[in-house]
Amino acid sequence: MTTTPLFDTPLFGVPAVRNAAPQPPATLDLNLDSSDAVPEELAFLATHGVVSGDGRNVTLNAQITPDLYRKVATALERLGGRYVNKGRGHAFTYDVTALYQAMLERGEVPEKNPTAFFPTPQDLVEDMLKVADLMPGLRVLEPSAGTGAIARALREAGCEPDCCEVLGLNRTVLQRDGFTLVAEDFLTYAPGPVYDRVVMNPPFSLPGDRSAWRTHVLHALEMLHRDGVVVAVVPRSMLYGDDRASTDFRTLIALHGEFEALPDGSFSESGTDVKTMLLTLHKAEWRTQPHAGWPSWGAFETQNHIENEPKFSARVDLMGSHAIAGKPFDSLLRDVQAFALKEGHPVHLTEADRAALRAHQAERQSERRAS
Repeated sequence: MTTTPLFDTPLFGVPAVRNAAPQPPATLDLNLDSSDAVPEELAFLATHGVVSGDGRNVTLNAQITPDLYRKVATALERLGGRYVNKGRGHAFTYDVTALYQAMLERGEVPEKNPTAFFPTPQDLVEDMLKVADLMPGLRVLEPSAGTGAIARALREAGCEPDCCEVLGLNRTVLQRDGFTLVAEDFLTYAPGPVYDRVVMNPPFSLPGDRSAWRTHVLHALEMLHRDGVVVAVVPRSMLYGDDRASTDFRTLIALHGEFEALPDGSFSESGTDVKTMLLTLHKAEWRTQPHAGWPSWGAFETQNHIENEPKFSARVDLMGSHAIAGKPFDSLLRDVQAFALKEGHPVHLTEADRAALRAHQAERQSERRAS
């Protein structure tokens, strides 16, 4: 039988194989002594692990003791595998080849997803790059690079990215593919405002930081120069929460960015059904600048909603001068802001914006009465 080596050189003195048909069961004696630093489950996989052509299944082609099998299964499960049946072995929701190879090269069983790593699906990567509005030669950072799904797409777009990655297994994959690793822990990396783009799928939650995604996004903003842009996958829970950090972050979005809800199940192939959004943040505070005769973009956009959404225009048409000057108009503005947030284009209103909106509606009311 002819097999194709998974690696250019044998590991642990034996070649791992890929795309091979299962071998007849055989008894294997690994003969590992106590000085051997290679875990026996990885030595077994290097000899008898068979990766399918699409990288989504790993099977074993030799008999194995129950104790050793439990260790082998643990190693595969920590790569994201799930046992299916004797014919298919462990199934993966993504191409595991690169991580499997890195695990064997390093001779280390990975931890159990300590950084909440889920590979970014290819179709989502393409959407992220469209939003990022890339041009060849831009300086770009991928701060949670994983195994390089986003980084490879950035390279293909003509932007060779700097990468951060905390997991050694993933770093091995990135280094083999020639990516520049500028730091392991992104949160300790502080090069200053030097990047044109930061394109990221950050960890959503980490031990000690339930909103790690927000911590990472805020840190990324610090690395942008004045015209830079962050494009990030974030949890849909971003829209909720009444604590100060949550409300401050939504204000930040109203001043600097927009978002769109991603379809449910966008990460199903990567092993999670968490509901997500695609967030874009601009370093420049362009929304606070005068726009189309209004004090800011926020005031301009709010007036557009009032005029073009029947539920708002009908309410303001019924208001008298006292209502426009008082709480009913304040309530209307809050409802418009909630609507804009739900639409993915939140607005922030200053007192000057509110005064301009009141004056505009009072003038329209006077015109209607005069006519």
